[in-house]
Amino acid sequence: MKQKNLKILQVDNVNNYRDLDLSCILDNEGHEESASIKRRRDIARITKATQYHSQWIKDKTARIKSPFSDKILQPIASLLPYIDSYHCILYEYHDKEKFYLIVGDYWYEKLGLYFPKRKQVIINREVLTDIKEMISLLPIYRSSSKNKKIDQTSIVLYHDHLAHHILNEINGIDKLINKKLIQYIDHIYFCDTPLGELKDLFPEIQASKFTKLSRRMLNQKSLSANELILPYQTVKISQSSIHRINNHLELHSNKSFLKSIREKISAYDICIWVSVRTGNRVLTNQIELMARLNTEIGKEGLSAIYIIDGYSEPYQLSSREKDNYKHIIADENIIIQDLEAIGVPNISLIGQPIQDVISCTALADYYICHSGTLHHKVSWLQDIPGIIHSNEHFANLEDDLLPGMKEKEWQNIPSRIPLKAISDVIENTKDRSGNSLTEKHNNYTLDIDIALEQIISVLRKESII
Repeated sequence: MKQKNLKILQVDNVNNYRDLDLSCILDNEGHEESASIKRRRDIARITKATQYHSQWIKDKTARIKSPFSDKILQPIASLLPYIDSYHCILYEYHDKEKFYLIVGDYWYEKLGLYFPKRKQVIINREVLTDIKEMISLLPIYRSSSKNKKIDQTSIVLYHDHLAHHILNEINGIDKLINKKLIQYIDHIYFCDTPLGELKDLFPEIQASKFTKLSRRMLNQKSLSANELILPYQTVKISQSSIHRINNHLELHSNKSFLKSIREKISAYDICIWVSVRTGNRVLTNQIELMARLNTEIGKEGLSAIYIIDGYSEPYQLSSREKDNYKHIIADENIIIQDLEAIGVPNISLIGQPIQDVISCTALADYYICHSGTLHHKVSWLQDIPGIIHSNEHFANLEDDLLPGMKEKEWQNIPSRIPLKAISDVIENTKDRSGNSLTEKHNNYTLDIDIALEQIISVLRKESII
């Protein structure tokens, strides 16, 4: 149950809180600059947040100025109430009264202060997290020995989602190494390994630092009372991370599988990577798009083969994926059957191990993908031209707000199918559990003529045809 009578207040005017010094939640961003959730991917703001992450890690504590006095406080506990749902760490401090600093969202920004005695939360911007619901879980998420002195520091990795695992976690640890901050971290707790064993991805880190936890243990119990969980995430993918991931894939992918794919591709002039989805946010005329593009390339006297990418089997399936992945793969394979029926050359990677799938991205000349994780697989790790498409909701977003457009400094920034070429299919779309979804999950169709004109233009510009 949500805590009764808990008030959520936003910092619209600092002067409204004259009895409190709110500098501890405003020092990583100006509250007037980015109050809206629409700017939650503001890279400049998130970069500022990572600056305090680094300082806390160097200090091996989470010092803040008290809202009640001039004292500089250290936390007596760090709590992770269902972090995989609420994406927050709470730090408990004592001065004139007990209070918590809420650090959260995917990039661990300072979101607000919770004052239990006052039944009040003051946040510095609109947030996605249901703060009331999260706080209601605190009574079951207690350290059993708060009097024990904090003398260890840890970070927690909890994403089973491939894109967030790469962007926030693998890239984050790589940056800790490069900034020589990893020495200040005693433990790295993780729940899932969607890309590969962390000790293999980071051989320079002592293997004993890594500890696997069940999601239930992470969500429902505090870690050792003498440990402080510190925030660290990143928002820019470094060349160092890309190099690390590619080296890992070189060692751990299936060489004979890659050889067979390479041999099939060698019979064609052009290889185009295409993503497919089922369920929601589906391009409903994707078969027609591929068939007509194949015809247009044939008119140039060239042959093309598609690599079809859909759901990939993670290195280790998380508990949340085990019930879904076989059903998803079966649905996506129907698309392959449709392509085979009309004679469109293709190689299906649907259901293949993620390490093999990502390794195959190096074989493509161009990509046509749904915006999101499906295009991250290829565009984050390969610097090749491509185009992304999405429904009306996402097509209407500017680049700064679309996931995957600003996280890496590309030579080839993906182009986008314009909104004028997209029409949503109004129907009751559902998630993988059968729940009805909002309009931002609508399926959609493309104006094939507009899409083809844009794709062919880029293929010519890049000398692919």
